[in-house]
Amino acid sequence: MSEKTQLKNTISESERNNDIERKARNRMVSEGYKYSVLKDKENGVLIDPLEERCEEAERKRWQKIKALLALAVILIAGLVIVVLVQHFRGGCPNCGQCTTQECVMGAAYILNKMDASVDPCTDFYLFSCGNWIKKTPFPPSKTKYGSFGIIADEILDIMHKIMNSGEVLYKGENSSAIHKTFQYYAMCMNEVQIQKDGVIPALKLIKSLGSWTLTSDPNSGQFDPSVWTVQNALTQAHKQQFSALFDMSVGTDEKNNSKYIIKFEQAGLTLNDRKEYFSDHSNYKALKEAFLEFAKEIVRLLGGEEAGRKDKVASLYDFEQKLANIHMSKESLIDPVKNYHNMTLQEFQSTFLGDWLDLKAYVTALFSDVSMTVPMDTVVIVYTPDYFKKLQQVIKDTNKETLANYVVWQSVQQMIGYLGKEFETAALILDKVETGVKEYPTRWKRCLTKDTATLGFALGAMYIQDNFANSSKKEVKELLEEIRAAFISNLDDISWMDASTRDYAKVKAAAVTKMLGYPDYIADRKKLDQHYENLTLVPGKFFETRLSVLVYGRQKNLRHLGTQPDRAEWLMVPEEVNGYYSPDFNHIVFPAGILRPPLYNPTSPKSFNFGSFGTICGHELTHGFDNKGRNFDKSGNMASWWTESSTAQFTNYKQCFIDYYSNFTVDGTHLNGETTQGENIADNGGMKMAYLAWKKWESKNHGRDSFTLPGVAYTPDQLFFIGMAQLWCSHYTPEYMQQSILRDVALHSKVQSTWHHAKLKVLCQGISMSKRISDEP
Repeated sequence: MSEKTQLKNTISESERNNDIERKARNRMVSEGYKYSVLKDKENGVLIDPLEERCEEAERKRWQKIKALLALAVILIAGLVIVVLVQHFRGGCPNCGQCTTQECVMGAAYILNKMDASVDPCTDFYLFSCGNWIKKTPFPPSKTKYGSFGIIADEILDIMHKIMNSGEVLYKGENSSAIHKTFQYYAMCMNEVQIQKDGVIPALKLIKSLGSWTLTSDPNSGQFDPSVWTVQNALTQAHKQQFSALFDMSVGTDEKNNSKYIIKFEQAGLTLNDRKEYFSDHSNYKALKEAFLEFAKEIVRLLGGEEAGRKDKVASLYDFEQKLANIHMSKESLIDPVKNYHNMTLQEFQSTFLGDWLDLKAYVTALFSDVSMTVPMDTVVIVYTPDYFKKLQQVIKDTNKETLANYVVWQSVQQMIGYLGKEFETAALILDKVETGVKEYPTRWKRCLTKDTATLGFALGAMYIQDNFANSSKKEVKELLEEIRAAFISNLDDISWMDASTRDYAKVKAAAVTKMLGYPDYIADRKKLDQHYENLTLVPGKFFETRLSVLVYGRQKNLRHLGTQPDRAEWLMVPEEVNGYYSPDFNHIVFPAGILRPPLYNPTSPKSFNFGSFGTICGHELTHGFDNKGRNFDKSGNMASWWTESSTAQFTNYKQCFIDYYSNFTVDGTHLNGETTQGENIADNGGMKMAYLAWKKWESKNHGRDSFTLPGVAYTPDQLFFIGMAQLWCSHYTPEYMQQSILRDVALHSKVQSTWHHAKLKVLCQGISMSKRISDEP
């Protein structure tokens, strides 16, 4: 779930969330509560619903495959036919009714979302979510809003009460970590002081970066081309995690996860996606105008003069457009094996960087802050070598003034959320056009989100004390085990996979570890304090505190070089409504935030939980065996364990999914089946594994879960599919939808994508025959 595009590890939550802020470009608030069931791991599947279609694909071109798509849908949704035919028409006359308070509330939750007037065979998504869509307001501060967003808001409300309680003790003891969370939140909420400080902190930052020509205030210094170098400016920016031109970080070595390694990759764009800079993008003109207006307004607020501002900002955009043109595409970055380029620092310098950057001086400057020396024969990973090779010419063709303005711009824009209200208004100029957001959340919500991005485990420690039942961990573990068992059992039914590959797939699935709720250390006050002992806040100075946090995150990350990664380390904080599968450690992580009703409700019928949270579990497990995850072994190291024949068959199946989903359109725009392949396959695999697990559980427990809810005339099987569908009841802005298509994230309604858009009408034409078959003794 999060944007770990190259499967790299970012170490601290402060650095990880800065990465999210940087890449998601949410200029005022880090999207700490963004659900993406593995937002950066598009992983695929070992399932067989499309087997018949994909075998045909080996022999026929796409035009001939179209006729088989209907059959593919029937195979994918074969598990659903009985539900649609036998259950959605008849209820469950032999099931007892549960009338407890929890069941009454559960019934209300389900019914309030549904629109029973819609034929499920026509539009299962609207059948399951139609009433929710009609009656649930779409908050103007959101770009998407659904079950995950609602839970995130509930958790924010809980945290708001905690922060307003004034209770700074943790389990009756003074805690420096807890004290820092209150201190940070108070500084963020002190708008009077922030307005009083004005823009001087930002101007001082500009001066520290070598200045630029867009302001002339003494606090921002004077740009002097005779002494300015891109080397010095870039080094200072990167010390504070600002991502001008490229990113450098320390992360787990994908081929040897027992060690850390330095990693380099492309970065440095203001807009969310390189394609947004291209003239053939559907919103190109509006985005360009918004970029220019946004930048001009920021410069004006910083005290920049009118003269020359327009031309200089235009030069900024033109330079970023050149960077976008040399950025490697998302499609080219999908395969982790092809993008693993290891070389020494010296080889990186001589082969890809040329002479525009002295890599030895750059690395020495960064690591000297943590008293470390890194020789030039150190092996590093360069994910985007083509970008760096082409960057040489771009730098050579660009004058110093534009480069200086660009480095400062990339740094300052990441800090505007820590300045006054007028900067919030300026940020909306671009965000309205790019994401469709109409306003930002209220101040306290933004401050809590920033606090989470900085001290999330301390906030999580306070959250879990009274808002998370450890019994939930046990129940979710059991659910995951049911899903795992179904997955392993299903491997025997995959005819195209040979015995050797199948046997190892079982070993890997059995080796997947589970991390649920929260890391154990946060329940220990001393260990929690130790986690944040080197994080220094600047009392009463919010902007300066943010800079201190960024430096802390950078240095903490760099110190990991030469040490051994902690396999139990969490990349998400407990209060996040999120989760992820990590291919480089082969584990699934679900924080406490996602283990809440309605996503997981221990009092709901088992079938509903299998359909909702079980589908998520199946999705995550499937990610370990897809176009990315399949390249990692049981220990999480990149390794080849597939035979050539199984690899060839998998490649054919993968292409089927790419072609199949590329044929869908959303608001006239075709989906990108290439970049979404892992998510699409995992959605199908997650559904199947969850259903198989549910049926096995039901059989094993002799119908113990066969009860109805008050007013809900649906069977347990039916509740399974309703539970799955209602996961995705959501609102989206059109702009967010367009970005989803570009950026590869999971798209509008999983149910619509897999069923409704997949010609569900064709499936329903077979109802009469299916009904006769199901009625036979």
